[in-house]
Amino acid sequence: VTGVFKDIPTNTHFHFDMLSSLETCQKIMWNRPLLNGWQNLFTSAYIKIKPGTADEVAKFVDHEIQENFAADSPNTINSWLQPITTIHLQSKLDLGEWKENNNLQNLMIFGAIGLIILVLGCFNFVNMITAQTTQRTKEVGIRKVLGSQKRFIAQQTFIETVFYVMIASLASGLIVAFSLPLLEKLTQHQYTWADINNPQFYLPLALIWLIVILLSGSYPALYISRFNSLRLMSGGTGSESSKAVRKLLIITQFTLAIGLVICTLMVYLQLDYMRNKSLGFDHSLIINMPIHNDEAILPKLDLFRNEVVKHPGLSHVTAASHEMFADYTYIGLFRIAGSDESHRWERFTTDQFYPQTFELPLLAGRYFDQKYQSDTSAFLLNKKAVETLGLTPAEAIGQTIEDEASGVSGKIVGVLDNFHFRSLHHDIQPFVLYVNRERLDYISARMSNANYAENIGQLESTWKTVFGDQVPFFYSFLDQKAESLYVKETNEGMLFTIFSGISILLGCMSLFGFALFLSERKYKEIGIRKVLGATRWQILKLMNGSFISIIAIALTLSIPLAYYLMNLWLDGFAFRIEQPLWIYGVTVLMMFLIALSTVSFLALKAAQTNPVDAIKSE
Repeated sequence: VTGVFKDIPTNTHFHFDMLSSLETCQKIMWNRPLLNGWQNLFTSAYIKIKPGTADEVAKFVDHEIQENFAADSPNTINSWLQPITTIHLQSKLDLGEWKENNNLQNLMIFGAIGLIILVLGCFNFVNMITAQTTQRTKEVGIRKVLGSQKRFIAQQTFIETVFYVMIASLASGLIVAFSLPLLEKLTQHQYTWADINNPQFYLPLALIWLIVILLSGSYPALYISRFNSLRLMSGGTGSESSKAVRKLLIITQFTLAIGLVICTLMVYLQLDYMRNKSLGFDHSLIINMPIHNDEAILPKLDLFRNEVVKHPGLSHVTAASHEMFADYTYIGLFRIAGSDESHRWERFTTDQFYPQTFELPLLAGRYFDQKYQSDTSAFLLNKKAVETLGLTPAEAIGQTIEDEASGVSGKIVGVLDNFHFRSLHHDIQPFVLYVNRERLDYISARMSNANYAENIGQLESTWKTVFGDQVPFFYSFLDQKAESLYVKETNEGMLFTIFSGISILLGCMSLFGFALFLSERKYKEIGIRKVLGATRWQILKLMNGSFISIIAIALTLSIPLAYYLMNLWLDGFAFRIEQPLWIYGVTVLMMFLIALSTVSFLALKAAQTNPVDAIKSE
């Protein structure tokens, strides 16, 4: 140990517990040609450059690669420089990332949703304030008769808005403080005081605070200050244009709310599809044990396997260079004997028992078989790899191929149907399995039953018996690994659900405020209609008629927008659902039920009032 470093910050694009030099790795883990060769593509190169020299360095790097690598390769080799600060959000290499990066597009989407909800809240505030103006008409009228100017009335209304926003800001701070554990779980990021106590946090917050005040306070202040004093003294309200403004705000709110509901349902269906889609093999009863090419384990691997399969709950044991669903694979250049054309395929190196342990689907030929000495260098290809050769599965059997990097060559003994060895974010690529017992990093065991406790106990007991107490026993379940592949999408789905719930609540509050305003405006009208014999059902239709048109307009605007945005989001998945039409039908029905139930509550209340109270002053 030559040094100890501080813990890596959580916002770094990859994390590690230990650093080792390549020279050390050459001695104990990998052979020298692999590490020193230009075809070593599983490491990343970091270059610290002087300011203003990025273009010059990029040209130099490209020249060196073309001179040392591309000239001897049949493939086109491209290189580029990327600032380290852009990796986490903008780098989307199909292979070669240290860990799964975040998506700048998703962050922008959630930022936009947050702003949408904030705007909805502002609209809701405006609707509620303007709907309650009847309670302040006489106050404002008297003040105007006594000589109060418009600007003073507007200032008072605006100051009241600032006061409300300040109280809301304090309340939101408390909510955020109590919600941090949930936020950390959803974002997979640990928040500290340093995240908050910096200008990058305070400046946007101050800007948002200012925008909220302007959005929420400007219109009510102008609206109230422009009332006609004589009309106010007689109990009247503002012009009909205010009613149109409120309708426009409600349409906007429900357009955004409906869009979020559709997006939430679509995200849920995509996640459900990814969780339940067949991966091409049964991964439910697989246990993985990391060994990282440990020289204390590899010589005793066959002994361990023979002891484990004696237990009735454990049927197969194998070892491979990678854990299934790993973030990375080895990349190799392969070519058919007698051909000059090379193919860039992904590969695992395994022992002979891998395909039967994972029950990989076989299209032609056979699995590896330890009875055949030639199978120590045999190959299994997936259907996608065979297709790149221009052969059928049957025609590929018996062909000789070579791994150009390692020099290993052998015959194709079997062709596997395509299966998912990576997450569903990635399309299925040409893939090769071949036997190489010098590079094995994971042991996998298949259970024959779901008696997890007993089977794990037997594995651990056998492990200690064969390898001794000096070799630690770790294990994980492959089905849990499969679930973890989509944690980010699951969290995004939960956020969508929360956001859509908040937006619907705000929309209903706004609708309730508008309905309250109309019920007060139509108070006498409803009384007269009841005196003339109108039924409750007729009053319900009267109150709900205008709101049905509002929801219809919002649906007409939101459905095409949501369809377009969801298509963009779904295009980010190699395997995706097609948008089902029933989601839009369910959303339409749900929105109408919510709107009608919200308005009908006030309509029934108005219908139950004594008509004498409404018209006795007329």
